[in-house]
Amino acid sequence: MQRPNAPSVRPLAETFAHIAMTRGEHPAVVGPREALSYAALQRSVASLSGGLVSRGLEGAVIAMLLPGDLAYVATMLAITDRRGVFAPMDAAWPEARLRSALELTRPAALVVTPEQVERVSAFVECELLVVEGRTADGLCLRTVKSAAARPTPHNDLTKPWTEDSLYLVYTSGSTGTPNAVEGSHLSLAVFIEWQARTFEVGPECRVSQLAPTTFDVSLRDFFLPLCTGGTLYIPAAGTRYHPILFPRWVAEHRINLMHSVPSVFKLASEVSWTNAKLKGSFDSLRKLFLSGERLYVEDARHLQANLSPDAQLINFYGPSECTLIKTCFVVPRDLRSLEGDVVPLGRPIEGCEVQLEGGPDERSGELVLESEFLAKGYYRNPELTEAKFSSRARPDAPRLRAYRTGDLGTRDDQGLLHFVGRKDHQIKVNGNRVELGEVEHCLRRMPGVSNAVVVASDARQGADPTLSCVYAGEGDLTEDQVRAHLLQHLPKYMVPTNVRRLGELPLLTNGKVDRKQIASLF
Repeated sequence: MQRPNAPSVRPLAETFAHIAMTRGEHPAVVGPREALSYAALQRSVASLSGGLVSRGLEGAVIAMLLPGDLAYVATMLAITDRRGVFAPMDAAWPEARLRSALELTRPAALVVTPEQVERVSAFVECELLVVEGRTADGLCLRTVKSAAARPTPHNDLTKPWTEDSLYLVYTSGSTGTPNAVEGSHLSLAVFIEWQARTFEVGPECRVSQLAPTTFDVSLRDFFLPLCTGGTLYIPAAGTRYHPILFPRWVAEHRINLMHSVPSVFKLASEVSWTNAKLKGSFDSLRKLFLSGERLYVEDARHLQANLSPDAQLINFYGPSECTLIKTCFVVPRDLRSLEGDVVPLGRPIEGCEVQLEGGPDERSGELVLESEFLAKGYYRNPELTEAKFSSRARPDAPRLRAYRTGDLGTRDDQGLLHFVGRKDHQIKVNGNRVELGEVEHCLRRMPGVSNAVVVASDARQGADPTLSCVYAGEGDLTEDQVRAHLLQHLPKYMVPTNVRRLGELPLLTNGKVDRKQIASLF
C-alpha cells in the first residue's frame, strides 16, 4: 500500500484561506444569480466564523438546513474553519425524517434560511440560527432561538485538527431510522489532495455542483475547486440535469470537470447527442468522474463517441464510510481491452488496500477496504461501528482500519477489481443508497398493515432497479393510501414504484418470507 504524505496535508479551510489571499480576484463560486471572487467569499466565511465563535460553537456539531447555494458554501467553510462538524439536511425531507435526523444528531445549532424558521422552530431544541445578508458584502448569523445550555464541542480543540470529525452524512438504516456516517477531516483532506494531484486539477478547473448537499459526493464538488484555486459553478435548481437547460448551462460556463452518476448523466445528456441545437454542449468537458452504480461498457462507449476526444472517463467506487472513494479506474479509449459488459472498479487508490474475504478463493468475496483514511464510524452508534469497522493496525500503519462494504467482487489476472453484487438488501437508486429494511419498517408502522416486504427488480442495462412492495393488512386500506404514507415519511427515491396488497405473504418452509416469489409478481 502506497501511503499518502498525510503530514503535509493542510486543513481544508486553511488551504482555502491561502488561495483566497493569493487569488483574491479569481472567481470562486458562480451561482445562478451572482458570482463571488475568492476575496468576497472569504469575507463571508470570516463573518460567519466570528458568529460561531461568539456563540461558543467552535468544534460543535451544526446542522444545516440550507439550499446548496453560495450561502451554503460560505457556512460550510465557516464551520470547517472553526473545527466544527457540519450536518447537511434537506428541506425536501418529510417532517418525520427531519425530526429523526435531528434527534440522532443532537446538534448544538441548526442554521436555516428565513423561510424555514416557522417550519422548524416548534420542534427544534438546539440554538436556531438564520444566515442572512448579501453574500458579496459578508453574510452574518442571527439568533432566532437560544439553547438552554452552552454547547459542548464535539471535537476536542486541545488536540490536533487531524483528530477532528468534519461532517455527517445520513444513510438509510435497517431499523427504520437513518444512520449518520461521521466523516474525518484528515481523511477528506487527504482525498482532495490525492484527486487534485493525480488528475492535475488546478486553477483552470471549472467544476459543476450537481450532487445534493446531503450526499458525500457533494464534498468533491465543493472542496476540489475551492482547494485548488478553480471555480465552482452552481446551476439553478430547475437547470440541474434538465435535458435541454443542463447541456446549455454546461456549454455556457465551459464546465470541464464533473462528478455524476452514470445513469443520471446519461439521461441528462442523451438529448444533446441527437438535438442539432445542443450538439457539442459537452465539448468543454475534460474529466468526467462517474460513481454510485455500475458503469456499463456500452454506456462508456456511447459517452466516448459523443464527448470530446480529449475527455477522460474515470470510474470511482467507494461507499460513504470510506471517505468518498477507494478504488479508481481510468476508462481506456479502446474498450475492446475490457472483458464483460461492466467497467471494472479498478485498483485501490493511494493509501488503501482492498481485500476479498469470505469467498470460495482469494480472488472473490466481500470487498473489504483497508485504509488509515476511512470515516470514523457511525455517529452515536458504537454497535454498528464495531460491526462494520475493525482495527488492522500494524507497525507501518498504526491507524489502519478495515470497513466491510457488503459488496461482492472479484479480482482478475491484471489485478483489476470487479463488482458482482450486494451481499444484503441494500441497493442504489440514482446513486442514492436505499436499505430495503427501512422502507419495510416504515410500511409496518402504518395502521392496518400487518406485514410488508420490499423487493428490487434486477436492473436493466443502464437503468436503476425498480422498488416494489407487497403488504398484508386489515380493513380496506388502499394502495394509494399506502403510497401516501410512504411519501410522508421517506424521500421520494425510497418510495416503491409498485405497491400491491396480498391476502397473506408467501412463506418458505423455514417460515421466512419468500422474496423470490414476491419479486416474480412484478
